Amino acid sequence: MCRVTVGVEHWPVVADRQGKFLLFNPAAEQIIGLGAIECPPEEWPERYGLFLPDGKTLCPSHKLALYRAIRGEHVRNETGLIRNANTPAPVWVSVSATPLVDPQGRLQGGVTIFRDISEHRAIDNKLQQERQLLRRLLDLQERDRKLISHDLHDGLIQDVVGAKMMIEAASVARGPDAAADPELLLKARDLLGKAIAEGRRMISELRPMVIDEHGIVDAVKFLIADETSQPVVEVQFTYPPALKRLDPMIEGAMFRIVQEALNNVRRDRKSTRLNSSHTDISRMPSSA
Repeated sequence: MCRVTVGVEHWPVVADRQGKFLLFNPAAEQIIGLGAIECPPEEWPERYGLFLPDGKTLCPSHKLALYRAIRGEHVRNETGLIRNANTPAPVWVSVSATPLVDPQGRLQGGVTIFRDISEHRAIDNKLQQERQLLRRLLDLQERDRKLISHDLHDGLIQDVVGAKMMIEAASVARGPDAAADPELLLKARDLLGKAIAEGRRMISELRPMVIDEHGIVDAVKFLIADETSQPVVEVQFTYPPALKRLDPMIEGAMFRIVQEALNNVRRDRKSTRLNSSHTDISRMPSSA
């Protein structure tokens, strides 16, 4: 006689060496969608809808945990997917299996136990998506830092330095008691005006104040208005009419996404039209 002890959180299924089911726990039947059926083990994958971890490929019978157990192999914590007409939703399971032997050590069959890990897998997938988003945001942040550094060095700083040099030249060109050269002062004024405009542009690209003052919708409208002032691309923007304020980080990320999309279109002149529709943000945390 063989004795098997399993925890209450597991659902055991027992079969003899020929693949005939000796025990099919009701909880196992509920999660699988089918109970014990009379068929050879080679038909188990298709009849029960047993898939490999990729979720698309039927698991070959010789890779099934119970099939391997009734042939004397121990299996520990392998992942699989159950999907058939009787399951309301695909079920991810962690499966282990052990051979059954009699007191003389002769192989009599196998037992498999499994547990539903669908919830854990969904949480892991969500965490993975969040990690990918964070990585993307960090990459964008690093790219923006490089762009700001280049813009400061090649644009703003050069204009300010040029204006400073002109003012110095104008002040000494005719001696300490003579009036400054008005032409140089005008050029210096123009350079300072250009530097101020460049500084405002950079601030706007970092995080427009309109986001904090009026929210993401007005910020995107501001971004689109600035883009469409140059006849390069046509933008259509739709959004939930009753959209509330979101977490500042999320609003900043959304602004970056739209900004990046416009930049991509601008770089690829073959694209002349962009549809910017709202995403499902009903679960995004709103601003307190």
